[in-house]
Amino acid sequence: MRIICFRIIKILILLHKYSICIEGTKVPSFIVDVFVKNAKEKIEQQVLLLLEEHSDLFLIDVVVKGNTGTVKVVIILDGDEGVGIDNCVSISRQLSGFLEEEDLIEGKYTLEVTSAGVEHPLQLPRQYTKNIGRNVRVVAGDQSIFEGKLASVSDDQITLEIIKDKKKKITEQVELPFSEIDKTNVLVSFK
Repeated sequence: MRIICFRIIKILILLHKYSICIEGTKVPSFIVDVFVKNAKEKIEQQVLLLLEEHSDLFLIDVVVKGNTGTVKVVIILDGDEGVGIDNCVSISRQLSGFLEEEDLIEGKYTLEVTSAGVEHPLQLPRQYTKNIGRNVRVVAGDQSIFEGKLASVSDDQITLEIIKDKKKKITEQVELPFSEIDKTNVLVSFK
């Protein structure tokens, strides 16, 4: 039954792609959204399987964007010791084979496997842990901003060391629960 529903959705997406109308109406966009969500979930599951061979790497996000026929799939990875180009190439090749075999994406698509660079906010506790000792900028839920050195990470919070007086080298420890953090970015210093 599930396979039949999936095939019906694929047919409806093809109709939508070529703007073929059914009784004067186009295929609703929510059907396309369901197909993309299903593809994203299957891609995520496959990436997680591929990462089992690389215990130091972990998945940050799978982004599927674009319209049918011009889809871009972006896999964002991170690692305890960073992500090398060889890792990205290996995962990309294996995932590309999977996408072709499963025919998850109709028409042309672009596959990009990338590391979570400094422009990507920290999302997982594992990312916070690997960045202990680095300067970060945290935006809290109430939109207050904290900048300081990431001193420690626990299961439910982070501790920042914030400089209060640079000349006297006075610092303050600020604890922020993960539940109160909207966004955290690593600050890059070019000193």
